[in-house]
Amino acid sequence: IIAIEPLKDNVDLLNLNLKLNNENNITVLHGGVSNTTGKKNFYKSTHSNLGTFNPLKIKSKKDFISIKTFKLTDLFNKFFYPDLIRMDVEGHEVEIFDNIVKNKLKKYPMICFETHLSKYQNDNRMRNNLKKLFKIGYKVKIASSSSEHGTKILEELGYVSNMQSIKTDDVERKIFHGIKNEDAIKLICSKGGLRTILLSKN
Repeated sequence: IIAIEPLKDNVDLLNLNLKLNNENNITVLHGGVSNTTGKKNFYKSTHSNLGTFNPLKIKSKKDFISIKTFKLTDLFNKFFYPDLIRMDVEGHEVEIFDNIVKNKLKKYPMICFETHLSKYQNDNRMRNNLKKLFKIGYKVKIASSSSEHGTKILEELGYVSNMQSIKTDDVERKIFHGIKNEDAIKLICSKGGLRTILLSKN
């Protein structure tokens, strides 16, 4: 496992937890994944899990820190090609997908990511990257609705969940299978309704 985290406090906490649990199969990198290898300005939120390279509004310069960045393809070549990529990067998944669709990979991992509708609505790159991922064979294997409202949107499109609702983050979500590519693009980039998505080529 490779764990990548931009904030030093989170890195220190992760390393402490790994030590306490005698975990030695996890490589921790202090930095962020992007479409370039180098450095980028990272917005340090007051919440430890909401920092981002892509803030919606211009913030004060004092709220930004310079973070080392890694391209996925560089990490693959240095370490290994993973079976699964799991990310919740507050809208920066657009740049990470850039790196995947612009390179022919030896192996295409499953990709689990959380959607950030507000970051995509005025930016066509997410829509274009999803089209390219679908073109090379990716599909939405499973996905969770964003809330009760998201569940209603999916059900109105004819999708049925065979699972009970899951209570999380003060809302109830359901798991759906078999979402069509064109519906996925609409739900992710403009209409809303999906929260966590697993993409797979298999």
